[in-house]
Amino acid sequence: MSAIDFRPRRALHPCTVSAIQDLAPGTRGVTLDVDAGSDFRFREGQYIRIVMPDGRRRDLSIASPDLGDARITLWLRHVGGDFSEYVFGTLGLGERWQFEGPLGDAWVRPHDPRPLLLITGGTGLGPARAIILGMRRSGVRRPIELIHGDANAQSLVPMEEVHAIAEEDPALTPLIALQQPEPHWSGATGTPDEVIADRHDDLSGHCAHLFGPPAMVDAVIPLLRARGVLREDIHADAFTPAALDLDTSAQGR
Repeated sequence: MSAIDFRPRRALHPCTVSAIQDLAPGTRGVTLDVDAGSDFRFREGQYIRIVMPDGRRRDLSIASPDLGDARITLWLRHVGGDFSEYVFGTLGLGERWQFEGPLGDAWVRPHDPRPLLLITGGTGLGPARAIILGMRRSGVRRPIELIHGDANAQSLVPMEEVHAIAEEDPALTPLIALQQPEPHWSGATGTPDEVIADRHDDLSGHCAHLFGPPAMVDAVIPLLRARGVLREDIHADAFTPAALDLDTSAQGR
């Protein structure tokens, strides 16, 4: 007798793959057009759960702001596993997907003027981008420091939109840190937690939203607590891409 699946059931949103874009070596943007009539809306910083025909699931953060047009963009990095091979191999325009969502707690609470820390790694930059663009679109002006960590310059997804906003709005400070910098690199080096430790002695009164690999999240959270950020002001959805790629338990990200 087969095991009973006690996972809560959520409504599925059918959608169509409408655009595929190479953002950096091993990183792609996939745009989904949600079917007409769907009631799907989300908050920037949330994610969706792709449900494949065989029932396996994959959690993916949304890298675009909610424009009310039933269109979302996902950033995906090739990390190995069935889903990565599919996205970077045979995925084509017009394919039909379905997903559950929105999910996740790492959305920015409205009407909160406190300084905001966005700490990201890899494609975790995507939901941070969505937050920044969404706040800009809604006219919210709030001190934001974006600290993004990646392996090397070749892995970086272009950040022209974020830098353009920062040029107009001094309240936004984007900072990139590389673990394997090239000789000409003039930016920060190290991991996000190392950058935070170097830049901040006291973060009392800040809110923090973390998007990235579990190791990054696990390293940053105790540091934020030690620097004065309250536990309830730390919001994190950690990616677990390789080991749980299309995992049938859908427990991690």
